[in-house]
Amino acid sequence: MKRIHADDAKQSTLIDFLPVIEGDPNDHNTIFTTLKECIRLSEDKVTIVTFDLPIWLNAVDIIKQANLPIIPRLGGFHLLKSYLGSLGNIMEDSGLLELIQLIYPGSTTANHILDGGCFDKAIRAHLLIDAAIYQHIMKHAFTEEELGEMRTLMKKVADGKMGARHTDPVVVVFERRFEEIFKRLPKGGRKPALWVQYHYMVDVIKIFIRTERLADHNGHLSRIVTRMLDIFAAVGHHQYVKGARLYCQLMKQLETLPAYKEIFKSFTSHGNHVVRYSSRDWSGTWCDICIEQTLMKAAKSEDGLSRGRMRNSDSGHRCWVLTLNHFSSVNQRMEEGVKKHGLLHRDLAKTQMKQDAEVIELVLKWFEEINPFKGVRSCLCLSQQDSQAQEMAQLMQREQLK
Repeated sequence: MKRIHADDAKQSTLIDFLPVIEGDPNDHNTIFTTLKECIRLSEDKVTIVTFDLPIWLNAVDIIKQANLPIIPRLGGFHLLKSYLGSLGNIMEDSGLLELIQLIYPGSTTANHILDGGCFDKAIRAHLLIDAAIYQHIMKHAFTEEELGEMRTLMKKVADGKMGARHTDPVVVVFERRFEEIFKRLPKGGRKPALWVQYHYMVDVIKIFIRTERLADHNGHLSRIVTRMLDIFAAVGHHQYVKGARLYCQLMKQLETLPAYKEIFKSFTSHGNHVVRYSSRDWSGTWCDICIEQTLMKAAKSEDGLSRGRMRNSDSGHRCWVLTLNHFSSVNQRMEEGVKKHGLLHRDLAKTQMKQDAEVIELVLKWFEEINPFKGVRSCLCLSQQDSQAQEMAQLMQREQLK
């Protein structure tokens, strides 16, 4: 994607640390002090602040009561992590745990991924499993001529001979064929319907990340409303159902107010609601993940706030907090002098591509042996660890046949 969008250069974001306010983050006084300080630093102009959900709900109440000129945004990174946990909840005992263990051996990492943790590993695992689903389902859906046209197209994309706004006719053919097959599969029973639902949930993850990478503000909001809220409601994450719905309504409401029109115009036209580490177009990321990768990285590093002598020393703790914003720019400039960024993304490296291909082969073998897309009216437990549930499901199926 970086190669395709190479011509659509954007301005990178300046990242700096502000003075740290020591206090309980859930306390209304701490939140109010933070908001007032942000307004002061922005010279009483409209200020944009991003929070995680629990603090965001309190911040919205304070902003409304005090009538502060602030646009409170909900962190998309933590929203997506909660969505990943909801996905794992829905797919419990479906066999997804065993598939993840093929990619990351061991139960600890796999269970953590299903709970919404290990963000980068979770994204990689779900994308590879979804790629294997495509190959398993579509292996007999295309002729050799159509496959040859697609290979030619992919080679052009890899060589940088095709722009981001070009759509080849073969892509339309493939997309139509995908839709036809994935609409037909759920009619075979609840088990294939569950795995088709899994494919659509992973598709939401892809599009949600894409909207942030390309700084598509309207797509970001519509994806939450149309595809995420029902998943949160299905697994009982009522706080995120309430918070995400309120967030989308609040953004649409503020967009109509004259005082905020220019800000939201910069969101939709220039993508100023995201953080960009580089000038590439495919470089937008969530504000809250930027906090994790910069401020929290500094706090949790060696001799940081939570490690080393700063952890048990009040004087050292106070010194670190008071000097963080003063030395952050110096530290960043020192790091820039030693960082070497290649033009090739690490996921496109030959070693990584080889590992991904091997993992997809393992997942395909699992699909061939278990085949969750086989038409069965009952929704069987495919987890090998839960043998009692599997035996009970088989017994219920025999009773139905009698």
